[in-house]
Amino acid sequence: MEVTKENSFYLAVKQNVFDDIVSGKVKEFRYDIKDTTFLRLLKTVRKEPVFDPQKISANNKLCCDPMVYNNGVFPFFIKEYKFLFLAVGFAKLRDTALIPIKKTEVVVSKKEDGTVVRLSFDDDGNGHPDPNGDYTIWTVVYHLGKINQLIRKDGSKSSKS
Repeated sequence: MEVTKENSFYLAVKQNVFDDIVSGKVKEFRYDIKDTTFLRLLKTVRKEPVFDPQKISANNKLCCDPMVYNNGVFPFFIKEYKFLFLAVGFAKLRDTALIPIKKTEVVVSKKEDGTVVRLSFDDDGNGHPDPNGDYTIWTVVYHLGKINQLIRKDGSKSSKS
């Protein structure tokens, strides 16, 4: 499959995150869906997330809010990336890796005790824990395959299958 801008999710990460993924220690990458990230993660129309009308009603005032809890049912369509393109930081010379995504899923965030993280927001837009809140933090989980290409900042390259 050809790597394109549309099917690749580009992320700048810290060196330790990069090294853990490249070494195989970490086999999945998690990315929270928030007001600041949903445009990269969800299918959108006019900067609004596209929702599945079978999962949430257009009459629901929160139907286009990417953090809506919706009784624990994720109501949006995610972008179907096929590759994760990682780069360490933003320097011109840096480590990079191209990794196929084997599977993508969306999970609701949970506390250490296993309960779902639910939130309410005050008038200033600050989120607060609320067991009956209308909002949550959804997380996209990318299950990673074997690295296609690894380029180190010293210029060394390796391709794996």
